[in-house]
Amino acid sequence: MAPLIDKPRVGLASESEVMDWAHRVLGPLDVTDDLTGVDSPHRVTLAMTRAGDPVIVKWFHDAPSFFKTVDALNNYSPALGSGAPRLIDHSESLRALSMTALAGSPLRSDEALDPTIHFQLGVLLRQFHESAPANRSNEVAKSWATELSRLVDELEDLIGDVLAAESRSLALRLLDHESLVLSPVHGSIRPEHVLRDPDRGIQVVGFSSTEYDPWIVDVAELERDYWTYSPELRSAFFTGYDRHPDDTDLILLRASQLLDALRAWKEASSKRTPKAELNRHKRDLDGALGGTLF
Repeated sequence: MAPLIDKPRVGLASESEVMDWAHRVLGPLDVTDDLTGVDSPHRVTLAMTRAGDPVIVKWFHDAPSFFKTVDALNNYSPALGSGAPRLIDHSESLRALSMTALAGSPLRSDEALDPTIHFQLGVLLRQFHESAPANRSNEVAKSWATELSRLVDELEDLIGDVLAAESRSLALRLLDHESLVLSPVHGSIRPEHVLRDPDRGIQVVGFSSTEYDPWIVDVAELERDYWTYSPELRSAFFTGYDRHPDDTDLILLRASQLLDALRAWKEASSKRTPKAELNRHKRDLDGALGGTLF
């Protein structure tokens, strides 16, 4: 009889399975808080060891997010020192990991508009982007252009002729940049993934989107959510990063934002979506194609 082959796990492991594994790895634990985000498919808990050390236990809904996080915590985030958590252990079968808990707190709304915070974030992200050797790719620009063209073809009736034509024009401009330099990027810089510690400064968490990409993609959400209306924050960030985007970077930034906007619009159009949300997706699309970037 042929040996049975384990089927890949579908969805989240149960909390009892994960915490049993965590107890065996870390010793007795007291779970003190559920830190799972409102819209997150993953689970995150804060626990306390018998020695009084806080630890994070996180388990993932899908394998790519798990492996990207483990890869980032092993290879890239150590360059940030106290600016990122440290991996303790992980279980591939459960798609779970344990890591050190950071002392920082999520940014308050006023802190998210503080130029000093954006300066410090620029310093930290430069360290992350340079935590491993950069490499070159001839596939990224081609892949982005292909996906842009496909999404525009699918959504042209919804977005209109003008936006469709501008999107196709940007896809063609991408093809002029065949060889791109790629670095490790966080991939999801948003307020809930940025912490502030009074003593250690800015810290980052949430590495489930980390991969090699053009460095500029890490500012896409900052540009959309903060910098468009507060250009002094943009200036502070790039001063801390000690580099300003060139023409190629700006094309890649627009393309990254446009892809995100079109993906979101496609998902929203496939279900009953409130008008306010549809209008937000259209604003994001207008912003990616408009003259607001830098």
